[in-house]
Amino acid sequence: MKCIIKNTSGVVLHAGEASSFKEFIVANKGNLSEASLAYTNLEGVDLAGADLSYADLYDVDLRGANLAGADLTRADLLWAKLIGVNLEGANLSGADFRVAKLIGASLQGASLEKANLQYANLQYANLRDANLEGANLLWTDLRYADLRGALGLPAHVKQIKGSNHTVIMVGKDNVSIGCRRNTLAWWLENYRKIGEKEGYNSKQIAEYGGYLSALNASNAL
Repeated sequence: MKCIIKNTSGVVLHAGEASSFKEFIVANKGNLSEASLAYTNLEGVDLAGADLSYADLYDVDLRGANLAGADLTRADLLWAKLIGVNLEGANLSGADFRVAKLIGASLQGASLEKANLQYANLQYANLRDANLEGANLLWTDLRYADLRGALGLPAHVKQIKGSNHTVIMVGKDNVSIGCRRNTLAWWLENYRKIGEKEGYNSKQIAEYGGYLSALNASNAL
């Protein structure tokens, strides 16, 4: 089949024959800077080390893809499907991940400097040793995410490792405990009831009540 890859200005970057568009993408992965690939199905593709800097990847399907060590500097990944994707060691500086689904993604050691992760879903994501300096994490879903060793974690992101679930507060009013997320005021009013429902013992309920009170007090500083 004949395949064509254009850049965001409509200029042809690559043209040729391949058995599939995925195969053509992989064959040219070293030079996909500014490529226009919005809405493309690239599920499971191997793009390790690819140059996708400034690429248009709006609503692209990259579920289960390998992008380890890839360059996605300032790439547009708005609404992208990145469930289970491997982005270990990738350069994601300035990339736009708003509303993207990164559930279970591995971003260990990745650079996310000034990346926009607003409203992105990062449940169960591996962010160990990732660089988050200047990243926008407003209303980012970080439930069960592994943030150990993450660098430049914004001051407005607080994480408390409790005896059961981890408590994560982004900003001053977005609190996640386990798989539940709500406002801090809601948690302060309902933590006892939710704790009992989740099988917490009285000691654990008191423990998490203390965490919530501490977070509330920190907002007044």
